[in-house]
Amino acid sequence: MIRLWRAVAWLAMLAVGVCVASATTTTRAAAEDARNVFEVHRVKVDVTAATAAAAKDLALAEAEVRAFETLFDRLAPARQRASLGKVPPAQIQAATRSFWVTEEKVSPVRYLATLNYAFRADRVRAIARERGVPLITQISPRVLVVPVYEPGDGQRLLWEEENPWRRAWAGLTADGLVPIVVPAPGSAGTGPGDASQAVAGDSTQLAALASRLGVFEVLVAVASPTGAAATRTLNVTLKRKPSFAPQSETTVTVRREANESDDDHFARAALVTLNTLEDEWKVANLVQEGGNTIAAVDVAVGDLAAWLAVQPRLEKLPTVERVDALLFARDRVRVNIHHTGTPAELSARLERAGFSIISSGSVWLVRPAQGQGQRTTSGRT
Repeated sequence: MIRLWRAVAWLAMLAVGVCVASATTTTRAAAEDARNVFEVHRVKVDVTAATAAAAKDLALAEAEVRAFETLFDRLAPARQRASLGKVPPAQIQAATRSFWVTEEKVSPVRYLATLNYAFRADRVRAIARERGVPLITQISPRVLVVPVYEPGDGQRLLWEEENPWRRAWAGLTADGLVPIVVPAPGSAGTGPGDASQAVAGDSTQLAALASRLGVFEVLVAVASPTGAAATRTLNVTLKRKPSFAPQSETTVTVRREANESDDDHFARAALVTLNTLEDEWKVANLVQEGGNTIAAVDVAVGDLAAWLAVQPRLEKLPTVERVDALLFARDRVRVNIHHTGTPAELSARLERAGFSIISSGSVWLVRPAQGQGQRTTSGRT
């Protein structure tokens, strides 16, 4: 009887702890994600007018519109982006939560500044709905970029200092929906013989490096030049392990512009490649219209701490409205996932987020990736 009472008491405390802790964790995580996704940084302006005050007014108006357009470039798939059209400045101003200046120079007739903007998520979504533009606000898991450069004559560069393709990726400011990780030369797991293995798709080596860096997806980006130096074209082949795109291999071609330096060409090619990756992420995460659905799911976890770590990940999936915990067992939690769209779409999103799924009748068994939601032991390093 005492054991039964203790068990009931433990479950009651567990349920309360889950509700309180997960609400706090999820709210904080959601707030951080929303703040990051709906903020645009480093908008540079340089405006000249009759007076400094007039120049500043023109610059602020210009920066606000450019920041808003940058936000939609970030959140809307490229094909649907054109549907936005020209949004009236007054509507953009109403959607602006705040702005702040990080650099500023003023002369009697000139205003130069670097500005940052935070937009209201509800107003931005309303504008998107009015114009039929879908928005993707789900941030991808971090992607490990393996930048292989093939200059010719069978040579391959990867982690070497002299690899211009690696330097281009390392210099990117990735503030979109796909955060990237570019290891520095000499860091753990980066050796001189890795390039050929990466091109060959050595899953063991790539998985080991990804595990050390705490990432789920690996992008092998192989760049090779063709043509004369002045009109050189960089041909980039992208291979993913695993892949969130419909196809696991994509080719990007970036031709050198007139008077463009080598470094600028590589930097632009890396940016075009990253934009391609981000657009594929957005297309893969488009939320299809559909009725509300409830999926009964068993989540395999080792303990309460593991469940508290996994629940926010489930609740942040694009189509998920809420996750209700129903029953706590020794090695799993039975939940109802309230979501929009079809079960197949939910399954695909779970897998892209790093979960594995075993279907058993009307209830799925969902397992987090190894090390996420597993019971910890003293021997783990």
